[in-house]
Amino acid sequence: MLANNPDALAKVNIRDLVLSYGIAVDKGMQALGENKVVVEHKAGKPSLEDAMKAIADARAALQKEAVEI
Repeated sequence: MLANNPDALAKVNIRDLVLSYGIAVDKGMQALGENKVVVEHKAGKPSLEDAMKAIADARAALQKEAVEI
């Protein structure tokens, strides 16, 4: 419908057009069995304690290698 109406096409946000096109292409590829991309969502996020331990370990490693001036 937008191809036949240049005024309506001019009013449409380009992001909406690109998103719709991407979804259509993705679904078409899935229908043909050619969509090979797999997205995994992992729930095992590191905790705050894990991050603090990693920072402490990094600081300790840097201080071990540091040369006092």
